[in-house]
Amino acid sequence: MSKLYDVIVIGTGIAGLSAAKQCAQDGLSTAMMEALLFGGLVTNVNALDGEISGSGVDLAATMMQAARKLGAENIAATVTGVAKDGDAYGVTSDAGAHRARAVIIASGARLRRLGVPGEVELQDMGVSNCADCDGPFYQGQDVVVVGGGDSALQEALVLMEFAKTVHLVHRGEHFSAQQHLADKVAACANITVHWHTTVAAVLGDGAVSGVRVRDAAGVEKEIPCTGFFAYIGLFVFSMTILVSVSNFVLLFVFWEAVGVCSYLLIGFWYEKPAAAAAGMKAFLVNRVGDFGFAIAIFLIW
Repeated sequence: MSKLYDVIVIGTGIAGLSAAKQCAQDGLSTAMMEALLFGGLVTNVNALDGEISGSGVDLAATMMQAARKLGAENIAATVTGVAKDGDAYGVTSDAGAHRARAVIIASGARLRRLGVPGEVELQDMGVSNCADCDGPFYQGQDVVVVGGGDSALQEALVLMEFAKTVHLVHRGEHFSAQQHLADKVAACANITVHWHTTVAAVLGDGAVSGVRVRDAAGVEKEIPCTGFFAYIGLFVFSMTILVSVSNFVLLFVFWEAVGVCSYLLIGFWYEKPAAAAAGMKAFLVNRVGDFGFAIAIFLIW
């Protein structure tokens, strides 16, 4: 029979790493399961704003190190299902079957797509999701960034260090980003802002060659470019966490709004049934930049 953990955390983004660390710190046998690299979207962040310094990679590495040091196991696997297994839960994956008394699903989010022709077809052929990762490939070339929030502007500022011209396409008449980012963009000679403009299609045959855009009057034009980066929000993978502790069930419903300057820190930890009326000790929500929120609903079984 597979090993029985107290808690299995599915996902090792900021929420998952926070949960795993707190569970391990409280003496629970804890396993983390992740199909990709740990850290999630925060690893795309070049420089964190606020009191936490360094990059998103630095933050994720520090949190993973802390969880592992406390005894949490890291299992590289793609989870395919979670089901009730007697008095525990069975977690199936491509690395085998695992069991736990409680399961935390913190599978996070991915960048939202525009849904225009060419966007999916040219993914990794000029369509990119990480300016820090791919920026150097566009040395002396033209690129397009879509969006008006912190994420879009910060990525545009990263790309302007490499690209000849950064075309920043925004459907509105002003940015929703923090003012200091808007000021930096305005001061960059090689960033051109296209106001009241939307993307109609990403163009190219085997590689991005341009973007067709449409202005408020419906007039279309093409912007020649070799790189395309869209930062228009997030698509949430996980909406529900079901955790069973003794004869109590806690249901957490949360949305992770994690942008380039925004990440959500969620800590989950265990209390004995006698203290369960208080629910969890707290949710740690650290707001840095964009709005991130968590809603906790406590149900007593």
